[in-house]
Amino acid sequence: LTDMTTRALLHYLVRLDRILAMLLLK
Repeated sequence: LTDMTTRALLHYLVRLDRILAMLLLK
């Protein structure tokens, strides 16, 4: 994996985490 790909994956995972957290709080 390249550095760019790793960054993109981490950013995507963080996004999912936020969305899941918001859904759970509702």
